[in-house]
Amino acid sequence: MKAIAASIILFALSLGTAEVKADGYPYNSSTQEVFVGTVRIRLSAAQQLEIAKSGELKPDATQRTFLLTVYPNLPEQIQVLSATYNDSIEDMDDSFVNCFWVAPAEVALTLPPRAEKKVWKFAMPPEGMKPPHLRLGADGAIYESGKELDLAAALKLIETTPTLDGDAGGDRLVVITLPPPYRVSAEDAEHEYAAANRKVAEIFAKLVEHSQTHKVTLQQTW
Repeated sequence: MKAIAASIILFALSLGTAEVKADGYPYNSSTQEVFVGTVRIRLSAAQQLEIAKSGELKPDATQRTFLLTVYPNLPEQIQVLSATYNDSIEDMDDSFVNCFWVAPAEVALTLPPRAEKKVWKFAMPPEGMKPPHLRLGADGAIYESGKELDLAAALKLIETTPTLDGDAGGDRLVVITLPPPYRVSAEDAEHEYAAANRKVAEIFAKLVEHSQTHKVTLQQTW
């Protein structure tokens, strides 16, 4: 039981705030607050790294044993959405389970409000065009296609990205996923976590500036 408690935080049932939800996924991208019931999972250092690199989570044995009692259709790998971006997607299927990266060491799996859990489905990676995709870790590390890049390489990727084919009309596009920030208070201004938050913001600003200079659209995504 102690092992389970170490990696699985709690059921966070906040169904009473559901009416606050705007169009799109049920979370606030500014605060990472989720507006529906969730199961929270504490991430190991290895899991944090994998989400930063690939946007995927593989539950460990303890987590998987517990999660199967809640989600009978739990896949081996869970697609994770960084809760730092949202959009106005409407008419979403209420039987889908979404996994949100709500803190550097925590994800929130939603509890669908409708249908029996035996028919709950896990969201799959989005399909369609595949422009270069940069991902930032909570420590400021930069990744692309699962590999770490230094800032110079990331800037070069933006600078040399090709135009898209088809309906994109020749646009040059790079997408980027930002990590949820560490939660720090004003008195922790010199804390290492506050420094990490500043580093992520500074790197993102440099990537934005470089993309503008080279007329490349840097589009935030999950």
